[in-house]
Amino acid sequence: VGLEHACLDAPPALPTPRANPASLVRRWSRWRPHVLAAAALASAAAALSVASLLAPAPGSPDRGQMPPEADPAALAGKAQQPWMAPTAGDSGPTWMYPDRHWYDTDGNRIEAHGAGMLQSPRDGRWYWYGESTKTESLEGHGVNCYSAETIAGPWQFEGMVFTQDRVSQPDAQGPFIVERPKVLYNSKTEHYVLWFHLDLPGYKYRHVGVAKSSSPTGPFEYVHGMRPDGLNSLDLSLFQDPLDQRAYLIRCVCVGPCEGKEDYTAISRLADDYLSSAGVIHKDVLFEGMAIFRHSDGTLYMITSHLTGWNPNPLMLFRAAGRTLDDPQWVNLGNPTGSPSSFNSQPTYVVQYKPAVGAAYFVYMADDWLHCPADAHSSKSGLIDACYIWLPIHIPPGNGKPQIKFQARWDLERPFEVGQCDRKCWLQGHSQGYSCNERVAWLRRHGPNAGDVHAAVAQVNAECAGQCGCEEGAGAFLT
Repeated sequence: VGLEHACLDAPPALPTPRANPASLVRRWSRWRPHVLAAAALASAAAALSVASLLAPAPGSPDRGQMPPEADPAALAGKAQQPWMAPTAGDSGPTWMYPDRHWYDTDGNRIEAHGAGMLQSPRDGRWYWYGESTKTESLEGHGVNCYSAETIAGPWQFEGMVFTQDRVSQPDAQGPFIVERPKVLYNSKTEHYVLWFHLDLPGYKYRHVGVAKSSSPTGPFEYVHGMRPDGLNSLDLSLFQDPLDQRAYLIRCVCVGPCEGKEDYTAISRLADDYLSSAGVIHKDVLFEGMAIFRHSDGTLYMITSHLTGWNPNPLMLFRAAGRTLDDPQWVNLGNPTGSPSSFNSQPTYVVQYKPAVGAAYFVYMADDWLHCPADAHSSKSGLIDACYIWLPIHIPPGNGKPQIKFQARWDLERPFEVGQCDRKCWLQGHSQGYSCNERVAWLRRHGPNAGDVHAAVAQVNAECAGQCGCEEGAGAFLT
């Protein structure tokens, strides 16, 4: 999805667990009321004092009441991280801050949703391709590209490498919807090949678009739009097998409104030039948000989500008993996050990261479509303010079940070493969680005993007992 939610769509503000078939028509025109409402609320909030607006309710408030005190945007220019480290002395160049807006080297918000990641074999540099900001009009939509030496950033904006107005179809007129962009490098043709979900308002066109470029930063030349293997295509992803460099397309195939009766997920092998598909090799039950990766021991994994519109749901993690995608024999291992909402995330990609010391591991990359906390440059207005959640995947040796644990901040170089103060605290009745670190920082500024770190630490430790806890003097708190 990426302001797409692939196979199904649900109204941004409604918590319905499954979209009505009629809601397959995307509500581009309905964004205006949400945006205007958010603007009105922001104007009203400006007239209130900070004390009255942010006065804490009994217990620790949820995301709607408590903005993170380590607001990355508010600290723009104070650090050189794309997500802006809280303080110069409290982080290093490889710290990650999930579920926040991240910023590029120019200080602008990174807009690359439903993303695909590529490490170019030509220069070793990482390229992050994703959907541009989803405004009410489709006219200016396209694929943004950012680059960095490692996924730790900082990320440099390379521009919009493909725009929807480059699409030319004999049977349809734009403006077109361009979503879920994925890019692979073809060593035979020496081209970078872009695939994306190509559609029209109403989501009944159900094509894929293919473009190519001799450079990872584009511009990408439109090749064609098609229904791969003659089948409808909605939510999609690509996978290049590290064993033999063969490439695969994974997508939703929906005959009707994606209710699952005649619908399924299909895997097709790509042609040698990666510009078309070469036939369906496997079918499975319907899901979306697919991200396939292969472990160093040869095992294939796939992380996916259910179909619940824009709303988050429990992820599904599959492990293949087979060795190839022709006959993967997927085994459902359940939800690796243990969270009913999967931390308000939906998968988009998985990449491998090799720290300076220790073994390589995989990073879960996802979007938070509706619940990203507001910061100095956003008003928590839903889809247009979507942000990113990247977390390490712990895969135990043997047949242990992989796990993804939420961390308010974590170090790419030490992904599984999380201090108690940085663990997340989920309070009953609240849909969003904060780390103990963030809660202490907020109480120090807005709590009943503002300025008293002793009182803040004591209150947070009592409220979050068993989930996280802080020790005074153990390190700088977010301020």
